[in-house]
Amino acid sequence: MTRWPAGQAMWCAVAVGAALGLLPAHPSEAESGCIPGALTHSFPTAPIGEVPGYLETIDDPYYGGRVTLVTGSPGTPVPGIPNMKWPAMTRHQYSSHQAWNADGSLIYLARGHLFLDGDTYEPVQLPELPKGFWHWSPVEPDLMIIPRKDGVGMWNVRHGYWAKIISIPGYSRFGSQARENPSYDGKRFGLKAARDGDAAPVCIGVDLDTGVAGPVIGFDAYGFTSDERGEDKARRCGVTASGRYLVLNGSANGSYNDQAHFFDWSTGDLAYRQRANGGRECPGSHGDLGLDENGDDVFVGVCKGGGAPWSSDLAGRTVALRIADGAIWALGEGSASHTSCRNSKRPGYCYGSGFKSGGTINAKSADGKRVEFYADPQNIGQVYWDETQAVPSPDGQKVLFVSRWNNAFPDGSRMFVLDLSPLGGPGECDKTGADF
Repeated sequence: MTRWPAGQAMWCAVAVGAALGLLPAHPSEAESGCIPGALTHSFPTAPIGEVPGYLETIDDPYYGGRVTLVTGSPGTPVPGIPNMKWPAMTRHQYSSHQAWNADGSLIYLARGHLFLDGDTYEPVQLPELPKGFWHWSPVEPDLMIIPRKDGVGMWNVRHGYWAKIISIPGYSRFGSQARENPSYDGKRFGLKAARDGDAAPVCIGVDLDTGVAGPVIGFDAYGFTSDERGEDKARRCGVTASGRYLVLNGSANGSYNDQAHFFDWSTGDLAYRQRANGGRECPGSHGDLGLDENGDDVFVGVCKGGGAPWSSDLAGRTVALRIADGAIWALGEGSASHTSCRNSKRPGYCYGSGFKSGGTINAKSADGKRVEFYADPQNIGQVYWDETQAVPSPDGQKVLFVSRWNNAFPDGSRMFVLDLSPLGGPGECDKTGADF
């Protein structure tokens, strides 16, 4: 007989009991993740009456996840940081940009320039970061990967020095963006640059272990052009989670939705092109690159389009695209307008969160057979920066997210951490999702 921790048993008993008519009805519980084969776009949400104070923890009464408020009121002093007050906006960068370091001992809130302890969530005063868009190393807890004027470096955040510098002659204007993460093993990285002489934009694959530059792909050769959204969004450079592919995305061939070109790292050859689908993406919206259960690279995101070559049944669903062959399939149901696969130490899953109001924080298996529901973010967002945009820690044990908490904070949204330990941790509850 399978035994679950108390929080898990409650979570499952509510859904199964309600489905059998043994408990009072709750919206859509018969279609929740506990019921094998059930598919729905509507999942239970349960308002939490109490509003947590700063660094206070409460349990989600329906799903069982443990939630802690980790940012304070704008304009009030930041504990432990002399002469600093909470900014008007203090939050992470984006759902597909890792805010947690490799072992989950630190969180960095990019909008607010503030480190938090990954266990107590108290602010931590560390040396100021150098200029440049940063990414946590997936394997070295103290290191960030940051582009420099001469290439790219590894910055020690606790002690404030460059632990490693990789110079790349013949190029300048090195940069990166939120979605352009390193490979899961921390060895490969995509670096955008301009070629000396003609300033042509290129994407350079860099081996962070050896310091050797790999393939160099020109954006112009594949129809990528800058547009009204700006250079940073129009031409972006990254790698897949496995590091097998260098990825160019942005605006190509007259369409922003014709956005991803995958190049074989070893040969530099174009391996797959994610084409526009009638002016819509499928997938392509608010997604992330991860690995499936077989270790193959996948892109997981929201399908905004229907029709050939994809079924209209996929429209509005969370789907996975396998890069090796272009196969695409729907994942188990549940609200997930934003998807994050930053759980590099728990491959085979990606985490989702609802858009503005409603929805849950959940994890979906990349094979589409399992969904795990953890908490209702209680979010009724008003503007873009209020969106939940959840991002898991590398081990998937904790999830950082944004919420207005049912408009309890009139001066703006706050940051919360969801701890899955009351549920036994991710993947431990046999009933979470069953088989779709």
